[in-house]
Amino acid sequence: FNDINVAANQAALNINSNAVTKVTFSNSGENLLMTVTIPKFYKADVNTLKKETEITFYAKDVKNKTVIVDPGHGGTQPGKVVGDVEEKDLTLKVSLALRDILKKEGYNVGMIRDDDSYVYYGDRPQMAVNMGGDIFVSIHANSYERASVNGSEIHYTENDNGLSKLLSQKIINAVVKEMGFSNRGLFKDSGLLVTKNAYMPSCLLEMGFMTNESDLKKMTSDTFPAKMAQAIYDGIAAFFASQQI
Repeated sequence: FNDINVAANQAALNINSNAVTKVTFSNSGENLLMTVTIPKFYKADVNTLKKETEITFYAKDVKNKTVIVDPGHGGTQPGKVVGDVEEKDLTLKVSLALRDILKKEGYNVGMIRDDDSYVYYGDRPQMAVNMGGDIFVSIHANSYERASVNGSEIHYTENDNGLSKLLSQKIINAVVKEMGFSNRGLFKDSGLLVTKNAYMPSCLLEMGFMTNESDLKKMTSDTFPAKMAQAIYDGIAAFFASQQI
């Protein structure tokens, strides 16, 4: 809650976060009481230092969960290129930021690539299996012949009792909510190699359209990798939480 100012007569705050449901304020004698409501799949640590109080939120029960992160394209395969912007660079920046968040939150992380190298698409699912993945998330940026087409979409293969669809739904919900992209929804794609052969809940996220001026401006901003990574993480955490109910 950095840089939040609370008015004297304000009873509640609207917080744009999957980790916080509601924040309310009430008077307790001469003190102001703040109540933070969080979903049951999160826990919180409170640390009070002098005049500041820091609250850190964690997803519960993530020990031994392994997330495989697949930055699309790489090396000699740049993906879509618009001017001097290459898809492989956008996907790697977000994927590395996602890796860091996942590790900080206690997950094990397997990276299909962590530099500008090319990994054959047919090898990526087996790499995910070899790394003991619980879920597989492939990250891409989209393109289309009409520049007006925009927004985020996600692809999955329905071969695991609906778990890939659920993972996809959780991620796209968080991305649209936190990033402001239009929601193009879920696409069931039986022929998508990286999700078809991963043998675990899997999805391929198309973050936005490089061929759309507004989407591209978002994706090339300095703050985009960290923000998009956080949104994807929130979707992943919500997915695992739904399996603990």
